[in-house]
Amino acid sequence: MHIFVAGATGFIGSNFVNKAFENNHKVTTLSRKNSHPRIPFVKEPTLCIGESTDDWSEFLKKCDVFVNFAATGVVNNSNNWEKCLEVNFIQNEILLRNAVQAGIDKFLVCGSCFEYGFSGNEYLKIPINAQLKPIGAYAYSKAVSGLSSLNIAKNKKLKLILARLFHIYGKGEDSHRFWPSLVKAAKEGKDFKMTNGNQLRNFTNVQQAVTSLLNLCNDLDFVQEGGIIKNVGSNNNLKLKDFAYQEWKKLNAKGKIILGYYPYKENEIMSYIPELDL
Repeated sequence: MHIFVAGATGFIGSNFVNKAFENNHKVTTLSRKNSHPRIPFVKEPTLCIGESTDDWSEFLKKCDVFVNFAATGVVNNSNNWEKCLEVNFIQNEILLRNAVQAGIDKFLVCGSCFEYGFSGNEYLKIPINAQLKPIGAYAYSKAVSGLSSLNIAKNKKLKLILARLFHIYGKGEDSHRFWPSLVKAAKEGKDFKMTNGNQLRNFTNVQQAVTSLLNLCNDLDFVQEGGIIKNVGSNNNLKLKDFAYQEWKKLNAKGKIILGYYPYKENEIMSYIPELDL
């Protein structure tokens, strides 16, 4: 299988590229100039350096599957409406339509659990048909982009999976996010300050996540035309504080976890637990 990967230098994208190589797939990557992979590639992919809106038809027509991780707002620009809508919706739709025009008919589009927004507090486990109630620019733009991708898949009779990812952690993650911050404090022998940590989350190590995503690519041949939605996560449902204590113990940390140091964010959703296909 020859996979075209947009957003290949990001946290999940770079781990996915390596997983694809480990499974003997060909990979063509699209990334911006001066963008470096969070995880060094184990092999050199065919490189496309430029913007999503550039003409990549020469490369796209040689590929079997299109995978899109490209996004902004995960760490920076989360409340920048103009930037999030431009990158996550407009540019990604242009790239997807160009891939369709180049002849690709199998797509894996990566969404986010944050598209569910306030619906997270309404379910013990969020089903794929839960009403989308996103909060903020990033979540809203991902929701609009996902719905647009499904609409294109229906109109063009594509085999498309919209994979809504829950909480992914692991090697290559941005240093400002929860798990890397915890690891840094543990390694430095410092205390780790956090909220009361009663948020209920689904945690998936990035290696497990990219394995699941690659399996979805393999499943595309058997997916009905018109597009489907999948929640991507694990059976590891924990309160944030319990996850912190679990990882703290693994790291043999000498400091303390200080609960309640930070307040919860405004509009904090206390539960993001997916209903998964088992």
